[in-house]
Amino acid sequence: MGCLLAARLTEAGEDVVLFDKHPARASAITKQGLRIEGIGGCRTLRVPATAEPAKARGAAAVFLCVKAFDTETAAREVLRLKGEDSTVVSLQNGLGNAEQIGRVLPASSVVLGVTSHGATRLGPGRVRHAGEGPTFVGPRCADQAARARRIQALLTAGGIETRTVSDLAGAVWSKLVVNAAINALSAVANARNGALLEDAELRGLLHAAAREAAAVAKAKGIVLRYRDPIEEVEAVCRATAANVSSMLQDVRGKRRTEIEAINGGIVREARTLGIATPTNQMLLDRVRAVEKEYR
Repeated sequence: MGCLLAARLTEAGEDVVLFDKHPARASAITKQGLRIEGIGGCRTLRVPATAEPAKARGAAAVFLCVKAFDTETAAREVLRLKGEDSTVVSLQNGLGNAEQIGRVLPASSVVLGVTSHGATRLGPGRVRHAGEGPTFVGPRCADQAARARRIQALLTAGGIETRTVSDLAGAVWSKLVVNAAINALSAVANARNGALLEDAELRGLLHAAAREAAAVAKAKGIVLRYRDPIEEVEAVCRATAANVSSMLQDVRGKRRTEIEAINGGIVREARTLGIATPTNQMLLDRVRAVEKEYR
């Protein structure tokens, strides 16, 4: 997602630098450029990448596109990147990112967001843009609405349809319900998003996971941005049918997944509310087992 965002903002004329914790990958991206394919056609863009904070210091806006388990570490790196009045934008999955960022950075500088765009990593600096949809952003502090509007304008100018919202919890949980249903199931079934609708058993599990997650949101008093979670999950599967979910990409690459922040977050919230979430628990257990096996 970071590469896709960098490409779109570069195309909009912004001065963009990719910050990568892996020096070899940063060097490869700088030399070869970013190769984007899928929605919008194939193109290669020259975007500098670096693993040295000094080369990216003073950024007006810093976008965090890291995995949820890396959020606090990345936020500490942001301290070496941001300028005096930089805006730090979280475009991440799962629960707990805002709290992790808050341990390091002042809330007044933070804009939180969720996006429906889907990106599949094909290699260093190579991305397939496999799905698109609305992006929502909002300020961490209510008195920083203007900061969120600036980010909304920046992303929209880059071709990423973005809206500002005051109900961040509703936006985060609306994405979480979809992710909980699609990501873990696709990882367990080794299937692209669209395939989850083609098999009756998988489709049933998809519905059950979404229904459970939506019930937890309702019990917490959170209003989702859609009326029917089943219809929404199916619509996302169809819109991103060719996409390999980020969790399936991680499992195929034998990397740590975001299962704890997604389905794990739902299971933990449900437990405090006395709500049963057997499908999400099963998916959590299955992905944990897969990770344990290849680790």
